[in-house]
Amino acid sequence: MVGSGLVFNRASAKSAPKQTVVNVAFKSTDPTQLTDFVYNTVDSTSADYHQYLTPTAFAAKFGQPDSYVQSLKAYLDNYHVQTTIYPGNLAAKVTGTPANVQKAFNAKYVAAKKGSQITTAYKLPGSLSSQIVAVIGLYATKPKPKTTKKPNAKAKKTTTHKQAAINQAVSTGLSTTDQKPDTALSGNAFSKKYGVAKFANAYQLNDLYSKGL
Repeated sequence: MVGSGLVFNRASAKSAPKQTVVNVAFKSTDPTQLTDFVYNTVDSTSADYHQYLTPTAFAAKFGQPDSYVQSLKAYLDNYHVQTTIYPGNLAAKVTGTPANVQKAFNAKYVAAKKGSQITTAYKLPGSLSSQIVAVIGLYATKPKPKTTKKPNAKAKKTTTHKQAAINQAVSTGLSTTDQKPDTALSGNAFSKKYGVAKFANAYQLNDLYSKGL
């Protein structure tokens, strides 16, 4: 017996990336005339009463031109999302992973202010954005708070002690430079500039030495 049906593959379904759907509403090329036409189709005194348009005729009269919707699709294709234009060229459905959809619309999380709700801001190239009324179902991910790395207590303590030693050396006139000593100096001159003699002079120990203390 041969039959047909659907087989649910749990492993495949679990591994498939999560998809999100966003609906985009376009501006009409002539919103005033569109509003009048809609009312006229239900006005028994109007020549347009029950004179409905086909999707193709509606798109040609009130919808966005094919060149615009194709430009939008080409732009969104760069972000690996699927774009379906509804008949009439006044709306589109965009499907993709949340990350790709957010990137495509450059979605930004806007924190709620007092008396307002959390919102999502989006940005498209000017030539595309100018013909869009609304993007429905677009939600940006809340950014993670920035964390400040605390300094290592041991390293901070070592640095403090080192700085204290440098300050003491500076206050007593001892050299704190990394420059190598001049080894061409004579013994006494070298001692006065770099050695014990300078240390004794800095800490006023010469009088004690002369007294044999």
